[in-house]
Order: sequence, then structure tokens, then C-alpha cells
Amino acid sequence: LDNAIDNLLFVIYLLSFFPSVVNKYQLAEVINKNIEIIRHQTNFLEEVDNMTQIKNNCKNLKYVKIPSADRRVTEEYPNFILMDYIEGIKINQIKKEDYEGFAKQVMKFGFVTTIVHGVTHGDLHGGNILFIKDNKDDKYPYKIGVIDFGIIYQLESEYKGLLFEILTQMFELPSK
Repeated sequence: LDNAIDNLLFVIYLLSFFPSVVNKYQLAEVINKNIEIIRHQTNFLEEVDNMTQIKNNCKNLKYVKIPSADRRVTEEYPNFILMDYIEGIKINQIKKEDYEGFAKQVMKFGFVTTIVHGVTHGDLHGGNILFIKDNKDDKYPYKIGVIDFGIIYQLESEYKGLLFEILTQMFELPSK
């Protein structure tokens, strides 16, 4: 990673001899911002802590499975995360008749983590969700397993309140 970043910075240095290109597209700023995001996302100890925090926040959500990780392993081997295995299918394996059930769980997870806890997954997409159909559970037959907590967002209370107001009042006022 460090070598790739050094190479990228060298290319930016070379491009600096063409100021119109660098300035027009703000390449240096974009690259530097993304370098920090990448470094942040590849800090596995931080990811383990993020996973633990969101797992604790979601401990009462019966339709969400978040793996536990062994922090001691990551402390000893900083390039590894040892976590629970979650049995589930990928998004492209979901049957059409199950789309709505899974979609509702993903939406609920997003709303609860964002509005209730103010800490939400920062890279939630189909590749970071496992879909679990549990026909033995009448109340929650559709469950999701959420992985990859390299990026999380923490919302300030003011924004949590605004989001809550928007969502709770969305259907009270006429659409016009």
C-alpha cells in the first residue's frame, strides 16, 4: 500500500508541471483525501473496534448478524482479522420472491444505526451484506449479515434529530 501511494504521489508531482490539468481537476486534493480514507480503511484494529461497536449497538436486532472479532489476533498480526463465519448468500443469489423481505431488513438496519445510534456503516453495499433466509423463524425469516466495518460514520446529534424529523413527518404533509 505504501509503495502504491508513493507511486501515485510521484505521478501527481510529475503532473504538477502541467498546472492547468492539476488545478482544473484538483487532482492533488482528491488524491490526498483518498489516501487518508484508504489508510483509515486499512487499519484493521480500528475495523475490529468499529465492528465491535456496531455489533453492540445492534445486539437487540434479531434480523441482523454481525461477526465478533478476536482483537488479540489483530493486535499480534495487524494485517489479519479473525472473525466469526456467517453463513449466507450473496446479493446475486437472492430469489426474486425474497427481494422485498431482504430489502426491508437492509433499510431497517440503515435507519436504526443512523437515527437511533448515530453510528452507521460507511460502505454498505451488496458485497458487504450476506442474506440469510431462516424459514424456522416466523418473526424474522429474512436476516442480514453485515461485514466490512473499515469505514463507519458517526452523526452529530443535530443531524440525527433532523433525519428523525424528516422521516417521521414525511407522510404527514401533502407532497406538494
